[in-house]
Amino acid sequence: MAEKRIFKNKHIVQMVLLFLFAFFFEGIAAKAVTAEELKEKWRETTDYPLHLLDSEYEKKGYGTPKLSDEWQQATRDLGMMGVTYALNPPQDVLEEMSSEQLADLMQTWPWIHLVSTYNSNGEHYDMFFKYAELNSDIFYELLNRDDGYICLLEAYRKNPFDVEKNNKDINFILSLDLVEKAEIFGCQFIRYYHQHFTQEEYELACEIKQEKMAMYEQLNEKTRYWLNLAEIDMLEGTSKEKIRANYYLSYESRQDVWDSWLETEKQTRNLEVTNEPSSQTNDSEVTAEPQGQTGDPNMTADHEEKERTSVKLVFLVLVIVGVSAGILIFRKCKKA
Repeated sequence: MAEKRIFKNKHIVQMVLLFLFAFFFEGIAAKAVTAEELKEKWRETTDYPLHLLDSEYEKKGYGTPKLSDEWQQATRDLGMMGVTYALNPPQDVLEEMSSEQLADLMQTWPWIHLVSTYNSNGEHYDMFFKYAELNSDIFYELLNRDDGYICLLEAYRKNPFDVEKNNKDINFILSLDLVEKAEIFGCQFIRYYHQHFTQEEYELACEIKQEKMAMYEQLNEKTRYWLNLAEIDMLEGTSKEKIRANYYLSYESRQDVWDSWLETEKQTRNLEVTNEPSSQTNDSEVTAEPQGQTGDPNMTADHEEKERTSVKLVFLVLVIVGVSAGILIFRKCKKA
């Protein structure tokens, strides 16, 4: 009987602890991260703070690609513009990164899967590249650098596109797999930007085209349909602009979009703070925003530190309560 009691009580302890941990982590998850906080993660990792695909799929490299929980949560909390803003590194971080790094990042840009919305015979890939120029600071920076085109072409050249995998599954090219999307992106980059190629870039693109066409010949017809490489005319850098872009030549026109969005976000947060009850009676104090509760997405360091300390204390208390309850139950079992 005592053994049975111990067995049951063990399960009770486990259930209590699981409940306490679930309660704690649910409280953490309830606080939605801001786009600005996500953007700051670039300083630690020099990588996207959000990943489109589930981490298990990325590790295995096979199976059915599926959206990660963090991506789904972020798009719900921040919306498309908030996520897009976070996917752009801070300007100082961006400028310090090499063109090779930036070109590799474009291969895994989470919005790159939008390119599959169109087919190779359509006239709408330009819509995707317009979106990329306007919304990806990484892509725009590469178009602004002397070696940016070369690095984008080389990234396309070394993309680990698997012919055998695509022949086994003729619909894999349409999946969320970023390697497949990067292949379409590189193919269509040549098609839509070759009018800006210098002689060196043109010659490199021709070499890559020959290599890729030989590989694409081994593909099934359905997959090859998405990877057409249009003929490239000899164009020796006809565009001499510093920024060799097709659609948004002005940095100011891009910045206006983000300034407008950030202002809207700030007003929304200010409105939330204004609507909160206040005990202040002085008119000048009522109109002033309390420190750490402004509409700015950034919280003060002091406020963040207090919040982290509070969370740690709550967690510590919950653990102590759980462990104490377990010890008491086991002691009673032994006496029985």
